[in-house]
Amino acid sequence: MQIFQKQNLAAKDFYAELNVDPSATMAEIRTAYRQAALHEHPDKGGSNESFHSLSLAFEILSCPASRELYDKTRLQNTSGKLQIKKRRSAPVWAVRQRLIAQRLHKMHLSSRKRKRQEDTDEVPASKAACSERSTMGSRLQSSLTRLQSVLKAMPVEDRRVAITSMASRTRAALLKYMSSQTDAAASAFVTKAPRPAGNKLGSRLTDIRTINTSRGPQYQAQLHIRHLRIYTRCEVQIETAIQHQMVLIQVRHAIERAGDKIWEEPERFSELFKQVLLAYSTSEERIGLGVFVLMRADQWIDRSRSITSPLMTLTTVLLLHQRLVKARASSWEQLRAEWVHLLRCTQQGRCQEWSIAKAEAIADHCRLALLKRQVNVASHAVESAFAQQQRKTTRLQRLQVQEQKRRVKKAVAGIRQAQVLTKKQREVNLQRLKWFRRADLTMEDLKRGPPPHLQSYR
Repeated sequence: MQIFQKQNLAAKDFYAELNVDPSATMAEIRTAYRQAALHEHPDKGGSNESFHSLSLAFEILSCPASRELYDKTRLQNTSGKLQIKKRRSAPVWAVRQRLIAQRLHKMHLSSRKRKRQEDTDEVPASKAACSERSTMGSRLQSSLTRLQSVLKAMPVEDRRVAITSMASRTRAALLKYMSSQTDAAASAFVTKAPRPAGNKLGSRLTDIRTINTSRGPQYQAQLHIRHLRIYTRCEVQIETAIQHQMVLIQVRHAIERAGDKIWEEPERFSELFKQVLLAYSTSEERIGLGVFVLMRADQWIDRSRSITSPLMTLTTVLLLHQRLVKARASSWEQLRAEWVHLLRCTQQGRCQEWSIAKAEAIADHCRLALLKRQVNVASHAVESAFAQQQRKTTRLQRLQVQEQKRRVKKAVAGIRQAQVLTKKQREVNLQRLKWFRRADLTMEDLKRGPPPHLQSYR
């Protein structure tokens, strides 16, 4: 339900776009979509936005699970809108009082914050210095560890060039760190685990592609699901392409219902695909099914390059997809071996007759481009850590100077206060001595003692 709310799909009336009732059956929805798609396609006078909105409506409503979820979200939004009441605007005097209260509250908070800051300043600067030094050291250590791991994965010549191009401060810190660090700690950042695939089904769902040729426009149904790119034969009639799109939509729904484990079982995946085709009285040969793999490996190669396979049968592509996913999750060597074989099988590799050495050079170049970029990022992180360390050191020195001045000021104030007390005590003693030397004192005055203001000063 959160998916519909985030994408704001519940606000759209998919039933109205297909011109069907909310209680329509699946057969009625298919018929309505087929008729509406013929009118809303760009080549038939429609627009791209309306056709994609129509395709999205059919994909949501053709799946029982997504349709049930959409109906619940749509019902909640409808009931929520009915309960909304129009708020009355507050008078001017109430707004002014609210603004004055907010300002007073901010002034109170700022005074409390200032007082808290003064109390915090009384903490010895040595403790703050220890905590900040530990934070600076951990950040610099992590940056140097990442830089060391990236350099370790580079070839010797490229590694030498990368180290030479670094700043002298970074180079000296890296040398000192490598001499005091073990290989086990440095290998913690060598590889980055790939992100789990989850239930993501690719950047797009299904679509109908228009191909303009010398004989006129042709239409092709496509399905992007994870790393697989599935499409059908180009058709002159758009009605046939719409039927192929409906078949691919049902295939996607069947894969969703099967769960993530089906990707680990190529035979079951292929059997499920064939069952959906058989339910529509068709086959891979009749719709001209074409499948290939399009995968990215951002943790091993530069993002500008992707791993692409030639056109294969469905079973062969599923086996290849399984091997590529495992190789990408394990190591660069295994992924490199699989990718080198695919590079030679591509159209460019077959036309130019690439050798194994040529394909390996292309793969290594893509790997090296990523490593160079990672070295630049890691070097910049080390320089940033040094700059932050210098700023914090300057701040700590300033705090230490301020604390020393505060202590001196407090000691001077204590000395002055002691001097004042001593002077007042001396004056009191003199006046008391004068009182005892008075000639008009009686025995009663001596018993009572001197007056209170001539007592010892405290």
